Amino acid sequence: MTFLEQLPGNGRNDSPNDPPAGLDSLKGIALLACFTSLALICLLASRVGWLLHLWWVRLLMGSLFPTLVAFAILQRSNWHREMGGAMRTLFLIGQACLIFGEVVVLALIITASACVFIYRWGAFHC
Repeated sequence: MTFLEQLPGNGRNDSPNDPPAGLDSLKGIALLACFTSLALICLLASRVGWLLHLWWVRLLMGSLFPTLVAFAILQRSNWHREMGGAMRTLFLIGQACLIFGEVVVLALIITASACVFIYRWGAFHC
């Protein structure tokens, strides 16, 4: 049994019409994995920035990889199995993009809070 098969909402015995168990925790896991992969990409991009001298390559890597991580977690779940293959895939891609948007807003809030804290109590305190 792989790690993705052990996630909540991945029960194989559920009927397709039952709401999946642990859906909120599944979205939370996808959000946490997306946030972690975004932080990892930003850390790696700062370390090997000379390899990624094109701004659009950094933007593509920073947005595509975390979205793919969230999509992979949602795809392996038992969420909306009653939908057809292409429709379910498009729906989960949309959900992964929404999760990535939430992660970007969360990262902006954390960054702004850190800047305010550093400005008010850090080295710039008068």
